[in-house]
Amino acid sequence: MDDELQAKIKTLNELIWEGRLPWTDVGRWLSQYAPSPDNGYSEQLHALFLLSQFSFFNATLMRTLLRALFRDFVQHPIIVRLRKRRHHTLDWNILEPHYTRALNRIRFIGVGNPSESGTHLLYYFRQENRLSTNLFVHPHELFQGSAAAPRLLGGIRQLVFLDDFCGSGTQAIRYSKRLLMRIREISDATRLSYYPLFATTSGLDRVRSRTLFTDVQALCELDESFRAIDASSRYFRNIPPSINQEFAAEMCHRYGSLIEPRAPLGFGKCQLLLGFSHNIPNNTLPIFWSTGTTDHPWNPIFPRYTKGAGW
Repeated sequence: MDDELQAKIKTLNELIWEGRLPWTDVGRWLSQYAPSPDNGYSEQLHALFLLSQFSFFNATLMRTLLRALFRDFVQHPIIVRLRKRRHHTLDWNILEPHYTRALNRIRFIGVGNPSESGTHLLYYFRQENRLSTNLFVHPHELFQGSAAAPRLLGGIRQLVFLDDFCGSGTQAIRYSKRLLMRIREISDATRLSYYPLFATTSGLDRVRSRTLFTDVQALCELDESFRAIDASSRYFRNIPPSINQEFAAEMCHRYGSLIEPRAPLGFGKCQLLLGFSHNIPNNTLPIFWSTGTTDHPWNPIFPRYTKGAGW
């Protein structure tokens, strides 16, 4: 089992993980777990097993997903509407000017601070979908007129808020609250869309119920089965006898409590095995990304760049 996991991880490192995990680094990470079996189960073997299930999206894959998001949530819906109004024509010479007009009535905005990942992705989103810079705005550019009589940027029918990940939904709710309220005070007709690349089902539900977004959709929705150590976990189906889910859950919680006491299973208890080339969500199990505390330092396998603003 150990040899099979090592071979799988080395293959993942070569093909998907951009070579960022040489086996020496994996060895240093594994050395933090108890080397000898406990009750017949090995901590190091279970850590290797969880690492072998880790979903890491490199820069190339992220660009592919950005193209898919634009195609599925923006481009295709426009074309479907246009074709329906024009007797289902496939003639692009007829559709193209109407498509261009419709696209020019959309503006794309990144979720979060200008230094955060939501806005960071806009650059690649624009490149991959060959979009004009005119379609991207800062939030303050949405408003025209005076403070006493503000109006929304002329001709805009839809505002698309882009994000890389929605875990608990907290950031999307916090970021959008005042902005969406101000927009709604000025315009009831503007469609307000929130489109993260990845999101948990519970996070999307919170955003839908606690914000003024018109529609909320994720390109890749993570249901409860993506919670790594829950009873419904997809990762522990058809496992070998040397791997035990209860043992893995206790191990993750024990080490997580030492290195991230406020969120031992990741922010929002999401328990994810997920990472991106530009960062690792704090909703992922901390044993993968945390540097630990003063009393319990930790050598992460996928270091996370924190925002410096606490939890």
